[in-house]
Amino acid sequence: DWSSDVCSSDLISNTIGAASSGINIVAGNTGSVTNNGSISVTQSAANVISQYGILLNGTGKFNGNIVTGSASTMSVSGLQASGIGLQAELNGNLTLGGTMDVAGSLANGVSARNVIDGVVTNSGTISVTGGGTSTLVINPFGGSAIALGADVGGGILNAGPLNSGGTTPRATLSSKG
Repeated sequence: DWSSDVCSSDLISNTIGAASSGINIVAGNTGSVTNNGSISVTQSAANVISQYGILLNGTGKFNGNIVTGSASTMSVSGLQASGIGLQAELNGNLTLGGTMDVAGSLANGVSARNVIDGVVTNSGTISVTGGGTSTLVINPFGGSAIALGADVGGGILNAGPLNSGGTTPRATLSSKG
């Protein structure tokens, strides 16, 4: 168990292989994770699976917020890749800013399989591009920009200006197969 805050303003890079991540948060702990820098988890092999920019996994729930700042960048590639993968409960907010690019067959920008007790806010750009070839799958299409498989207690906001003169940046969700 740990209670800690993690804040990155630099480059996190991982090219180690299958099931790799830039930041791995273990459930059952308390803290916050903020990325204001760059995360790169890229693979050249077409059959490398389960890559994550930020991964929350384990048993129990993580008590805290996960934030990607407005200047952050994330690039993740591979079969079934996800920019952010939430496989355990998040007892906090998921705040997305900056630019997230995820590429690969069955890729997702954000993939949440478990409950998010707080608010999901996107004020950045999430782009998912499918494609590539693999002997593991027949259909090389991209997945969703945001895929939610459980409740979001505080709701979802894809931010943008309230009117034509508004100054709030327009958030973007894009998925191409």
